[in-house]
Amino acid sequence: VRESIYYDTIRTLYEAFVIASFFILILQYLGDSLEDQRRMLKQHRKTERWFFPLCCLKYNPSRPHFLQYMKWGILQYVPLNVFTTILTIVLQIQGSYCIDSWNPKFGHVWILMISFCSVSAATYFLVRMGLLDELRMWMVISVWIDDTK
Repeated sequence: VRESIYYDTIRTLYEAFVIASFFILILQYLGDSLEDQRRMLKQHRKTERWFFPLCCLKYNPSRPHFLQYMKWGILQYVPLNVFTTILTIVLQIQGSYCIDSWNPKFGHVWILMISFCSVSAATYFLVRMGLLDELRMWMVISVWIDDTK
């Protein structure tokens, strides 16, 4: 049981690898190079709304920085995940991680909050990227979305 924390951190690192790999796959569907990806997104001319909970905000995929913001939103999870994994191991060795306690004086609570916010943002941006019209013909999720309409 005591060593389970190390297996859990390895699983968490693998999760970051999977999210980054899926995002790279999405980018490959848009185009092989950055110029091809931007050219594909520039064809999308209409402004759209984000989905819940940011449904009051609008975005336009043809804007020059849209792709960069999506990359930041998704890939922020990878370095934060590595950081929290290293921090988890260090705090566990020092005895101040304490997975069984929800007391804020232990690192478990803070690392859990950082990880939750980071994975939530990455998943949100990843789903938004996957729902672009330019990717719908390639994504398996679009079949499910089209069937539920």
